[in-house]
Amino acid sequence: MSFRPDEPFASRPTSFLGLLEKDGWRIKSWFIHHPAATPDMGRFELVVEEAVAALPRPAATAQRPGVAVLIAHQGKAVDYLVLAWWDNFNELPTRIWVDDGLGWRAARESESFCVWDLEVLWRERQLYVTHVLGPDKPDLDGYLTG
Repeated sequence: MSFRPDEPFASRPTSFLGLLEKDGWRIKSWFIHHPAATPDMGRFELVVEEAVAALPRPAATAQRPGVAVLIAHQGKAVDYLVLAWWDNFNELPTRIWVDDGLGWRAARESESFCVWDLEVLWRERQLYVTHVLGPDKPDLDGYLTG
């Protein structure tokens, strides 16, 4: 048997949904969907609440600026929610939830974010380096609006 992807890579529609503010956290929210799927952000409402409730408290500390990235990814057959927050100055702890048709659950060891999620995470990394880790920083508003 040889490796063969089930479909060739193609960009997916990706939208910035805005800023979610909760319990001191400022969370940049994104939505990605498979082109064959009818976009439905409503299917993520409950897991978004669960994910945000699991963020560390307090949001902002001497090592944590209180900013995070949330990606709701509606796939062809499986939905993912990716939540990552900046911590320890330059680290990005990440948690993932999956709905494979049986309801939302924490990702298993073999499940992670994918190439489309990485596009958003790379963009966020670039903005964080530019606006937060640069020499005359931090500019959290610049990061959040970038």
